[in-house]
Amino acid sequence: MKTGSSFYVAGEEIGNEKYLFLIFGIIVTLLFSVSVAVMDAAVYLPEHISGVVHENMLDRFFVTGYTYPDDIKAVLEEKNIGFRVESCDAPFPVETVSGNVYGGVMFRDYLNDNDRSFIKEQFNDDAAERDFFENSYVMISDEMAEKNGLSTGESIDMIYRSRNIKKAVRAEISCIYRSEPSREECYISEGALRAFFEEFPDYSCNYEISPESLREIFGMRSCLEKNGYVIYSKETLRTVRMLYITLYSVNMILLIALAGSVYSFMDIYLQRRKKFYAVQSAIGMSGKDILKILLSISEIIVLIMLVVSAVLSSVILRMINGYADGIFSGPDRVTGIAFLPISADFIIVQFCLAVIMLRFRKRLRNNNIIELLHEK
Repeated sequence: MKTGSSFYVAGEEIGNEKYLFLIFGIIVTLLFSVSVAVMDAAVYLPEHISGVVHENMLDRFFVTGYTYPDDIKAVLEEKNIGFRVESCDAPFPVETVSGNVYGGVMFRDYLNDNDRSFIKEQFNDDAAERDFFENSYVMISDEMAEKNGLSTGESIDMIYRSRNIKKAVRAEISCIYRSEPSREECYISEGALRAFFEEFPDYSCNYEISPESLREIFGMRSCLEKNGYVIYSKETLRTVRMLYITLYSVNMILLIALAGSVYSFMDIYLQRRKKFYAVQSAIGMSGKDILKILLSISEIIVLIMLVVSAVLSSVILRMINGYADGIFSGPDRVTGIAFLPISADFIIVQFCLAVIMLRFRKRLRNNNIIELLHEK
């Protein structure tokens, strides 16, 4: 029997048992739609929760022993992981009248969103900003300036100490910013850090970094741990991992339930139409032809399921997204059909159908269907 003929017979058989296949179609469509929604939640989990994770500083890694961010980048290039420098502690103090002050370091190419906005507020144009990063400059808070009688254009010393040795490198005050509880008293420019390290290269910085995408958090941990000691929130990684495992497990359970439904309904159908197939076998239909018809019926139902589920799963996803908006501050990604989750689940369903058809093939081979004519 040709493939076209098997689909023609399958269409007629669906019409003959329309109520059975209507119930069958509703069940598998609902299972597939919910499965797609769960798969979408798993695939885009980092996007859904990245906002609240980052806002609560749960995606931070504390690393030591690196001189510049480029040194960290070289380690993370193994998996092409992007990152932001949330903070960098200067390894030396600046000397003031009221005492030595430790501050932070600003790197032009690794600014987080808050620091980028902060820098834009301090400099009127790109040229002034570029000049700050490239040369030996420092910016200080207004409280520090008032306490020590400092103003822009003056210089302060970046102090080097080793046992009884004390040396200094000069840095010019480029600007004075308004004090905030979340801000350091001063920030050294990237250029000032380089000027200090040129004189005293036996120093390194302490960094607090975060991945640009939350989905890269596991890869970042792996790369950094290979290169040395790193501190991070184990609870965060454990929670994200458990969410992944839970969602993918639920997705697989739903697809297994869908496969079981397909097998059960096709078995019911075959029992209801056994005399029809017995007669057809008597006049020349082979077990392979029957198997083709069963597969064609399943594929027709699955294709109808796919079309309906594309719309239904989108509705379910919008409902989930609406609920999630009340909890997470991540981007509103759900705007249409979830093509990737649908495609992934459809491939899994096709694999399940292949297993089911192998099961029916074994049954048809082990039983002479013509003998069903003699059953009462």
